[in-house]
Amino acid sequence: MNRTSRRLCAGGLALGVSLALSGCASQPTEEAGQLEERAARAVSQAEDAVQTTRQETDDQGLWKSTLGTLDDARSSLEDGNYEEAIDAAEEASDQAEKGLEQYREEQEQHKLAVKSAKNSGDFPEGEWVGSGGDRAAGERKSVANGTLVIESDTEGRYQVGNGDTLWGIAAADAIYGDPFAWPLIYKSNSREINDPDLIFPDQEFEIEWGVDAASRDAAVQHAKTRGSWRLGEPEASDLEYLESN
Repeated sequence: MNRTSRRLCAGGLALGVSLALSGCASQPTEEAGQLEERAARAVSQAEDAVQTTRQETDDQGLWKSTLGTLDDARSSLEDGNYEEAIDAAEEASDQAEKGLEQYREEQEQHKLAVKSAKNSGDFPEGEWVGSGGDRAAGERKSVANGTLVIESDTEGRYQVGNGDTLWGIAAADAIYGDPFAWPLIYKSNSREINDPDLIFPDQEFEIEWGVDAASRDAAVQHAKTRGSWRLGEPEASDLEYLESN
């Protein structure tokens, strides 16, 4: 648009008003068309990302919220809310990619842990039943991807970091040093955790070290016999474990 057209669009002259109005109206229309195209492309990419995750993980790597976010993107696109559609579509794509990455990581961790257990026997589960008396109350340290705060020699609190899983948290030496101990964290924090396969950054979990042998054995037994799982909802065996003493 030249200088004269810009001046007319500003409403400064009466001469050539019809030309000015047509010139002023054409620019936003072009921008809206481009925005609609970008929103449609973002929604299509999100649909592809979700489909890839569903196919590669048999739906197990798909977060419970992802489909809802994708539906929001589609609805916004249909309603002409293109900026909202783009934001929701990008969020759905991000969730799908992270779900796939999390699934692959947990599957690999499980394979390695089972292989290690077969080669060298069970993890030293008797060691983490004790109080861990060298823990200093008030101590704060980086553990796994988050932060552990020692409250006493038998209790602590863990703040979840990006990329954390219960499996990975339990495997950290400062927690239990044993990934099969993750059900203990799940049971102690069942009000905060809907699905043990899906936890979120900044959640805070209670950590208990002074567990009895029966609780230890029940946790490890559940972890080793749980079977298949699906992101977004607890498995029947998880609920049975929570109800057990």
